[in-house]
Amino acid sequence: MAMRHYGIESKCMLLKMNEFYELCIKNRVGVNDKINSLFANFYDENNVSKDFSKIEVSDLLDIFYNINNAFFTMETDGQFTLYDENGYGESEYFENDDLLLIELKKDTLFESYKDFDEIYDELIQNLKEIGIIVDKNYVKEHFGIFGGSYYA
Repeated sequence: MAMRHYGIESKCMLLKMNEFYELCIKNRVGVNDKINSLFANFYDENNVSKDFSKIEVSDLLDIFYNINNAFFTMETDGQFTLYDENGYGESEYFENDDLLLIELKKDTLFESYKDFDEIYDELIQNLKEIGIIVDKNYVKEHFGIFGGSYYA
């Protein structure tokens, strides 16, 4: 297998690893038993979260890859710009970061969304299927356009 940089451009919901970890922690007693059992060992007797660094990235990815249209990038450089019905928002730059992207199902020349609410509902439903509950505002804060490259 050749290792090199690959380009990526995507309209997506972008999460950093620690943000996805926090979503799993908040929803660990929710619908998905896998999340609950995975993180049960990372709490002390007062039900307080222990150090994030002790949780294996592979365990988080096991959960993440159960989300429809999920894509994980390692050693990623690029720019993520928030995007909503009002146009472009703030940008964030990444250098050598691991990122979690949830891409859109449709978004092609032949299939498109009628409005942003349909996009937000799809992303909310994708997360809900694995037991992670978020609201529309959370999705809006993480939805936009990512352009950059990743190493694989």
